[in-house]
Amino acid sequence: MRYLPVIDGLRAAAVVPVILFHADLAWCSGGFVGVDVFFVISGYLITSSILSQLDAGTFTLVDFYERRARRILPALLLVTVVSAPFAWALMLPHQFSDFCGSVLATLGFVSNVFFWQDSGYFARANELKPLLHTWSLAVEEQYYLVFPIALLAILRFARSWIVPAIAGIAVISFALSQWGALYAPTASFYLVHTRIWELLVGALVPLCFRQGVSVSRSTAEIASVSGLALIAVAVLSYHNVPYPGVYALAPVFGSVLIIVFAAPGTVVGSILASRILVALGLVSYSAYLWHQPLFAFARLSGFHDKNVGIFLALSVFAFIFAALTWKFVEQPFRNRQLVGRRFLVTSSSFAVLALGVVAIGGHLTSGYEQLYIATRLTPEEAGAYKLVASARTSTLLEDMVDDSRCNFWSRVIDEDFEERFRRCAAEHGTATVVLGDSHAMNMYNALAQARLTPFLVGVSGPGCRPKATQDCYYTAFDELLVRNAGRIGIIFYHQSGSYLIRDEQGRVDSGDAFKPRRSRSIDRSAIGQVGDYLNKLAGFAPVVWLGPFVEARANLSNFAGMAKEGFKLNPVAIKAFAELDAELERVHAKSRPRFGFLALGRVLGFSENSLLQGDCVMYRDADHLSRCGEGIVGAKLKPFLSAYVADAEAHKGPLVSSASPER
Repeated sequence: MRYLPVIDGLRAAAVVPVILFHADLAWCSGGFVGVDVFFVISGYLITSSILSQLDAGTFTLVDFYERRARRILPALLLVTVVSAPFAWALMLPHQFSDFCGSVLATLGFVSNVFFWQDSGYFARANELKPLLHTWSLAVEEQYYLVFPIALLAILRFARSWIVPAIAGIAVISFALSQWGALYAPTASFYLVHTRIWELLVGALVPLCFRQGVSVSRSTAEIASVSGLALIAVAVLSYHNVPYPGVYALAPVFGSVLIIVFAAPGTVVGSILASRILVALGLVSYSAYLWHQPLFAFARLSGFHDKNVGIFLALSVFAFIFAALTWKFVEQPFRNRQLVGRRFLVTSSSFAVLALGVVAIGGHLTSGYEQLYIATRLTPEEAGAYKLVASARTSTLLEDMVDDSRCNFWSRVIDEDFEERFRRCAAEHGTATVVLGDSHAMNMYNALAQARLTPFLVGVSGPGCRPKATQDCYYTAFDELLVRNAGRIGIIFYHQSGSYLIRDEQGRVDSGDAFKPRRSRSIDRSAIGQVGDYLNKLAGFAPVVWLGPFVEARANLSNFAGMAKEGFKLNPVAIKAFAELDAELERVHAKSRPRFGFLALGRVLGFSENSLLQGDCVMYRDADHLSRCGEGIVGAKLKPFLSAYVADAEAHKGPLVSSASPER
């Protein structure tokens, strides 16, 4: 198979956006589509190589898998080995335990499954996971495991059906991808069955164009420019789109147009075949491997906020490390004259064994927790660590209360949910519903622990606030209201207040808004959107907006500081949330909406010393309550909210509207 410089240029056009996306540059919000470009390139190259060797009579499966091992393993193992000591130095035990799990998954090429199970809103922050990016390698390896065997079987027994067969599988995979993007986005993003169509589209190129393609120069120019434009539009414009699904068509078919039509004489072909892009493309695999650990360890070192200079510099370092890795690791190991099969197997096995032993040990010992306490902390710091650790023993998703009767939570409203809802309504009358985002999950748990009512339903989910659509329940809840308005006594709406506060750069949910000497503003437009939605809900049932609780916004890993100065909430956050409460009360009084409002900040009365109450650290992270914190909050709120529930039960006015509450 002849070398095509354009392919290396296309690799560069794929890896650079991925790196800039992970550097969190706003103008590269769709940079993640570079992975889709890589998938198409891989499908194209692997199939082309197999077909060429079959034509020459030199193809064997053993040789195929050896070449894959030489291409992938040495650099991957090097990056993983180098990452391990930095992970130990910079991570807390629970983080290092997760890292050890990701190492094992990476070694087994199942990290896509690992990160699917461990990912989402409440997983350890994705940006702090050094090996997160290996999910795409796992997808490719799972593809490589099956595709050559399937291709050989089809060529032998149904050669004339090879294109329809592969195209049919690709269509099925695409359909699953589109369904998953809407209804199971995390699984659809990570798992092979919803990604394989992208590799198969690449595989169809050499199968359909074995003799190349003959078109006019103008047609080739238009097609290749269109391909580059499709990728560029996706890179620059995609933001919070349901993915992969139909949105992946742009980078996938943009890549196909470039591969097929970007001949050396075309404008796009000349650009991609330029020396600098070819050079970047040659080291793209190693650059992809290095960038995520560099970014993760920088953030673990304290660079959590958007620091363009730091992450652009780290991007440059990723390519420097990549060039060195390409020259001294990739190239030698791909040369069978320099590195024989025996040394490849021996060295790789040793690295895998060493990493495996360390990772298994970390997994079994909760990230070598006792060693961490003994060697890294003073007795006073160890005491602070144990208190904080007790608030982090599980995730919020794992802690959601379900009493097996009529106190239950769900972020999916389906037939099973509605059947249980109606059964409880028949037994207890009207329901008390807690609606909102992840903080509403906290609030539901708090009220369930306080036993506010025998029929308490949490309808809430990570990131789900009015106007949110992806993977949220609002449309289904609106429809539920139409069918069951008489079965709902009262709706308590609750959401994170940090999404109503903007920092000086206009970002919501930003740590900068809670730093001293930083300006901030209240997002009145977002408040209005919530108010509009709650007004429509109030046509179906009484609604009360429970204002946000104060978020800790404190460094819960500063054990030295907590041991010396005590457990403190961020005083800037306390002030910011008091300002937000005042604004929400002002807007509510001025607009006279159909729903009620209760300022939780005033009810709970949190002060700087409220982080630790007894032996309870009130928060599990910067903004979510711990399990014991929920218990304390629920006990304080119960008298106030019981009065609202009683008033709703005595309500005699019209509750039912004739239309669905549009958001």
